[in-house]
Amino acid sequence: MSQTSLFNSLVRLARLQNEAVDQLALQEAVSSLTPKQAASPQAQTKAIVAMMHLPKATFLRRPDPANLPALYADKAGEWLVVKGQNPQGLWVLDQWDETSSQWLETHSADLQGTCLVKMRLAVPFSRHNSPVYQLVRGEVLRQKGSLFEAVLGGVLINFIALITAFYTMQVYDRVVPTGATQTLLVLTIGVFVAILFDFMAKHLRARINEKIIHRVDQRLARTVYMRFLGVRLDQLPKSVGALAGQLRGYETVRGFLTTVTTHLMVDAPFAMVFVAVVFAIGGWIALIPFSFFVVSVMLGLYYRSKVDKLAGDANIASNIKTGLLVETVEGAETIKSGQGGWRMLSRWMNTTDEARIYELSMRRISDNAQHLVAGFQQLSYVGLVATGALMVTQSNLTMGGLIACSILSGRILAPVAAIPNILQQSAHTKAALKGLDAIWKLEDDHSGVSHPLVPEQLRGHYRFEKVEVNYGNKRALTIPALTISAGEKVGILGPVGSGKTTLLRLLSGMYKPQSGRILLDDMELSHISKPVLADQMGYLQQEGRLFAGA
Repeated sequence: MSQTSLFNSLVRLARLQNEAVDQLALQEAVSSLTPKQAASPQAQTKAIVAMMHLPKATFLRRPDPANLPALYADKAGEWLVVKGQNPQGLWVLDQWDETSSQWLETHSADLQGTCLVKMRLAVPFSRHNSPVYQLVRGEVLRQKGSLFEAVLGGVLINFIALITAFYTMQVYDRVVPTGATQTLLVLTIGVFVAILFDFMAKHLRARINEKIIHRVDQRLARTVYMRFLGVRLDQLPKSVGALAGQLRGYETVRGFLTTVTTHLMVDAPFAMVFVAVVFAIGGWIALIPFSFFVVSVMLGLYYRSKVDKLAGDANIASNIKTGLLVETVEGAETIKSGQGGWRMLSRWMNTTDEARIYELSMRRISDNAQHLVAGFQQLSYVGLVATGALMVTQSNLTMGGLIACSILSGRILAPVAAIPNILQQSAHTKAALKGLDAIWKLEDDHSGVSHPLVPEQLRGHYRFEKVEVNYGNKRALTIPALTISAGEKVGILGPVGSGKTTLLRLLSGMYKPQSGRILLDDMELSHISKPVLADQMGYLQQEGRLFAGA
């Protein structure tokens, strides 16, 4: 089997599925296949999946348009990509042509090859491998002092809830039977003071959370924007608007982490404290709210995968919608002059419809989970009251103890009520992290150079050596050799699309060739500090732009 066709087909499949793939790692995996692993197409596929830690591949018995695009190995041992089926019923395939170094589209009435496989090239997301997650997490944890204060406020709020429950129990067990009004007055004053502390604690915790968000957002906003400014020009995606949507994702991650950190550190653990208190008051009656707590958590875990997938699709659709809107604003003159508004309107409606479908599906799941959790809370309350009433009639529980347990049962399930909202936030955070990670993987102006060169002066002596530039799989510019002496005046002439702008961007260091090298004063151009180039080199771009506030 051809390793070249396998590698090219895998890269092509990833591109058709809009998935980012590490081509160096993929090339290494393909080239390191042992004779046993390369014995059959199935063995090759399984080996690639294992080495790249990809999701499990699905081998198809027959082609199905619903499972396309897919990899296909023909009888000659070459790999192709099945893209779809045309109106005539023919299967549309992409095949890499070694002679022309480009993809050729072919058609086949029947796929009589040896292997047809559906696979995903995107490595399953792991927050531990996400540089953006580690960045945001590090910034949040830097605020240890403020986080401790927020946690302390949460602990105080939950203890006050215990005080309220014990107040009710004491009133029903001590005051009502004996008519001890003095005791009632003391208890009531104490509870009023506790409620005042509760109000102050909630207010202070809200202010502390605002302070945490303010500090984290300041540092993250600078880091994310600086990372974007450092991305090399040829690495930017085609849709700048979609990129803008991805950049805003850090706000979602920051908001989720700051909220969930205090929730997981205080509210969720205190649910177990409330269970223990209910057990101390009413004995095994505590199993009723605890059982519903466990069932609610399991329900959240069940819905998690569905919400994650829908949130990922919704995030992509939202970024596309933002990108389309930005492109429409930027290209308004072209759209109006060419009467292309109908086409843009059609794309806009299709994109908004797709985004709305995903959002409504996700909201439906969230609402269902919320309704079930609310039902569990009611069932828990009814079950606890009914069981407690039987225990009261048997003198195994006091009336005050029953009422206190019913109050605390609501506090046990209170953290569970937030599960639907947390699920939705978690899914949006995961989707935002994927988008930001994709930006972090883009090469910057000094990619692979730890210490850029800082020459005092540049003379302007250029030398090109076997330079090649590609736009995707299409060769854009080839320069075997070119020398421009310092002080030499050069004019570049050529038709549209001949590579004039590409050459200027190479000379300015904004583009980096896929092969070959460019020397400036006998120094690798990509190794020279970008601020030094900008300071000593004048560059007038093809289209000027005015910026707000400039």
